[in-house]
Amino acid sequence: MEDVLQAEGRRRLRTIEPPRGRRRELAEAWRFRHAYLYFVRSFMRRRYGRTFLGYLWLFLPVVVPLFMGALVFGGILGVSAGPVPYFLYFIIASGAWLTFASTVVLATRSLEMSRSELRRVYVPRLIPWSAALTLPVITLVVYALIAACAVAFYWFTRDEFYLAIRPATLLVPVAIALLIAFGLGCGLWFAPIGARARDVRRLAQYTVGFWYFLTPVIYPIEEIPEDYRFLASLNPVTAPIETIKWGLLEIGEVTALGVAVFFGALVLFTAIGLRIFTPRERRDVARYY
Repeated sequence: MEDVLQAEGRRRLRTIEPPRGRRRELAEAWRFRHAYLYFVRSFMRRRYGRTFLGYLWLFLPVVVPLFMGALVFGGILGVSAGPVPYFLYFIIASGAWLTFASTVVLATRSLEMSRSELRRVYVPRLIPWSAALTLPVITLVVYALIAACAVAFYWFTRDEFYLAIRPATLLVPVAIALLIAFGLGCGLWFAPIGARARDVRRLAQYTVGFWYFLTPVIYPIEEIPEDYRFLASLNPVTAPIETIKWGLLEIGEVTALGVAVFFGALVLFTAIGLRIFTPRERRDVARYY
């Protein structure tokens, strides 16, 4: 009888272990996909809950810097965008950049913002990491609405339709998706350590802030002297941002060097980032949080 009970116990015993191997980890994340919306709502509550203005903060961090930046750079400093009004140029360039920058910052903070859930229950870390892209996408939608209003304003007041609708415009959503993918890849580096160390999260924010001035966002790439223009192509973010500007405004310069640098950086950052990020999936999450 005792042997029968022991055999029955062995049959009922089930060992739960984190998955091993890239394919199994992705399959495990897909199995827990129902938790994605939970983490999206959790991030929204953490960022905009217990505030007087609530979800108005989705618009204020976009509208205020946008108008101030256009006033300072386009009005006071006199930066020109050629035949296109600088305000419209600045909306599109800033929207593309902020999509990337906010993806990096929020992907870095994804595990830190969800550490209470990760302490209580097992969820693949790829779920909160990928849920971090929701807020950048919402920000991009806000920029798109403002850009549409600006285009309509110039169309009615100046009788000029500044958007260039042509085959190259089809590359714009592709470039946006690649920017988001690159931002998530950069977040893979910082997220596991940033959940435990605040200075890593601050380092990511300062790095993105410094990176902003090295990218042709405030100024068109044509404003860079031709002898030094190839240096801008060495910036991985330049190619997709220039693709967006070229596809919508016919302003910008997309070079083969810039495209090669971007895809090389995308593959390198994502591959190394996954090797940094996923091994911690196999450890006890509660030990760190």
